[in-house]
Order: sequence, then structure tokens, then C-alpha cells
Amino acid sequence: MKLYELIKEKRENKGLTQENVAQILNVTRQAVQNWEKNKRAIPNELLAEYFNLLELNAHEILSVFDFLESNNLIMTAIDYSSDAIITFEKNERNTILTNYPTLYLGVGQKLNQDSGQIKQLVYVGEASSIVRRTTEHLRSSDDKLNAIKSNSDGGKELLYIIGHTKFNKSATLELEQMFMNYLLGDNKFERIYNGRNNGLSIDFYGREAYRTGIFPEIWERLYKQNVVSSLRDVRNSALFANSPFKSLSRQQEQAKNEIGLVIAETLVNGANNKVIKIQGLAGSGKTVLMSQLFYDIWRNPYPVLNDDLKTQHTSKTVLLVRHEQQRRTYEQIAKKLNMGSDVVMDVPRFINEGNMADVLLADEAHLLWSGNYGRVNKNQWKPDLIALHELARTLVVVYDPKQVISALIHHLI
Repeated sequence: MKLYELIKEKRENKGLTQENVAQILNVTRQAVQNWEKNKRAIPNELLAEYFNLLELNAHEILSVFDFLESNNLIMTAIDYSSDAIITFEKNERNTILTNYPTLYLGVGQKLNQDSGQIKQLVYVGEASSIVRRTTEHLRSSDDKLNAIKSNSDGGKELLYIIGHTKFNKSATLELEQMFMNYLLGDNKFERIYNGRNNGLSIDFYGREAYRTGIFPEIWERLYKQNVVSSLRDVRNSALFANSPFKSLSRQQEQAKNEIGLVIAETLVNGANNKVIKIQGLAGSGKTVLMSQLFYDIWRNPYPVLNDDLKTQHTSKTVLLVRHEQQRRTYEQIAKKLNMGSDVVMDVPRFINEGNMADVLLADEAHLLWSGNYGRVNKNQWKPDLIALHELARTLVVVYDPKQVISALIHHLI
């Protein structure tokens, strides 16, 4: 069945009119009619919401994108070593795994001394040529995939290589991003050695088939091999909900880039006490935006002009969270991504230590204290927001405008 036939059949089975669908997707009824008559292509950015509305299952999505006719998903696991790669190249010459782009995961195991549990270390990547790419990894003196072998118990690391006849560069980058997002939320993994964040994925043909069909199938195969947890468990984790590897909407991506540009310009020009506000109601996606902004700035710190207006240093970034459970979640994310210590702190500790930060991100800023509550001498006390403002070259506050602290934020800005 063709896509235009399926969407019409599913809509009618659900008792929806074209007008109903148009209102939900915020398009015209004529647009829906054109899709169902195959006169116009459905915009890629609407496919996920459209398919979810019509409750298309993975099999149906794969079918309409012609994935079932060549459902050649291949996965193999080998030792991560020069000898194993040479053997792999001989055995897999001119097969899907060597003739098409691939996704790969390096996985090692390590005993957690605190919990006594075996946890996993992981690196996920994609390659147009898996043999060439893994050979480059092995030859590199400073390589994250090699670091897993060094840090794993017994120096043993498995390499899971995944290929499909439908894989292309856009698809493997999309799947790589999804794996980083889900592995962060998987309790089986103690550390993720990836560095880059692919950010906003470009729209490409069949993208939704990879996201809702191919990715779950790959994950399920790994789950059956006891490599990963169930998708349901991962999706219910706090780390997954706050992951910096989530795909942002175009509006979120634009906002993140604009904020980053303002921060960069402020720091390189030697300015101090700049305030940037990000406001949004609960569920508006501001926390995910904050998480990705935090991770991106940490990975690629800005140059900062020192007070002498001649020398520079790289920016120090700190994320502050007043909500205790949310702070613990961010601390776990920072630990899992090797971000070091003191990049996530609670507000009282940061204020009491009194160390200047170049970029200070205050999540849930509406929870900041505006009263003393008997914490310190009244002659020394300042409202949290005022104290933070004085300790930051650039202060980014994320808050719900419906909360009471917003009045203070507006006054400060």
C-alpha cells in the first residue's frame, strides 16, 4: 500500500475528517486532501506528528518507505583488535557491512566499586568504511574507542557493527545521535565516551522510517543480547528526559545558536554581568534547550578577554539548579559524559564559594530564593539572583514566567 492510500485509510478508521487532521497539524484542509490524493508530498517536519496521530506502527512505516522489500539489517560483534578487524575484512568483503555505511558501538565492561555492579563503557560512531575507520581508531594515540579498552576490566572490548542496504550518511548520523540520546538514559552504561553532538538533523527522505522502524529494531536486537536495557525503561529515565543529545526543533536550535552568539560576543569583548533570559511554561522544552546549551558550551568553551584587556582564557561554565532532584540528574549526566567535577552545583554552595564563572546557567530560576530564610547574617545576605548576577560574566536564566521570581528577573534585566 502506498503512503497516500495508507494515511487516508488510517484517518477514516479513526473517524477523523480531513478538517480534524488539518486543525491538529495546523495546516489547511486542502493540504491534507493533496496528501491523500498524492498531489503533494507531506513535509518531513510533520511526518512524526502525522504518523503518531494516525497511530501507524513500525511495520506500516517501514512498508510505505519500501524498507520491507530490502530489510537487510545485519549486526555482528567482534573483538576490538587489529587481528579481529583483519579477519572481519576478509570474511565480510563485498557484503552489506563493508559495502554500505555502518553504525558501530564499542562496548567494554567495568566493575563499579561503589555499587559492586558490572557497568558498561560505550562509544558509538558511524562510518562510510568501517574497516578504514576502525583502523584509524586503533592507530590513534589519543582515541576514545581505545580508552574504553584501556579502562575495561581485562582490557576486553567488543565492537558491534551494524549495517543495512538502506543506510546512507544522513541515516547513520541520525542513528548515531539517537543512540547517544538513549545510551545516556540507559542504566547499564556508566560512561559514554562520545564527544560530538550532531545537533539538529537535516530532513531527508525516509527519516521517520529510521527513527521509528530501524532504530527500535537495532535496539531490540541489542536488548536480546543483554547489551542494553529495554526502550521503555530508558524512556522512563530522568537522564533520557534531560539528555543534551535530543534533536531540537528548528526554533529551539535557532534560539540556542542566538544565545551562544550573544555569550561569545560578550566574553570576547571583555564585558561582565550580561543577563540572558529564557522563559517558557512547563513542558515548553526549555530544560532540553538548557541541557544542550550547557553541554555544547562545555565541549567548545569560548575565549574570554581578561581584565587586562590583552590576554585570554577559555570560559568556565557552571550549571546551577535549585531543585535537588533535577540537580542530581544533571550531576549524573555530567559524570556519565566525563564533564568533570564542579560543573553542576547547587545555588547556596556556588554563592558561598564566591568564585566567578564566565558562563553561569541557572535552570528553573523561578525557584531561586528571594528571601533570607535565616541562612546568613542579614547584613551580608542578597537575593539569590542578585548574588549570582555579581558572580557571572554572563548569566543565563531559564524560568517559568508564571512564577513569582519573574518579577525580580524582569527588574534585574
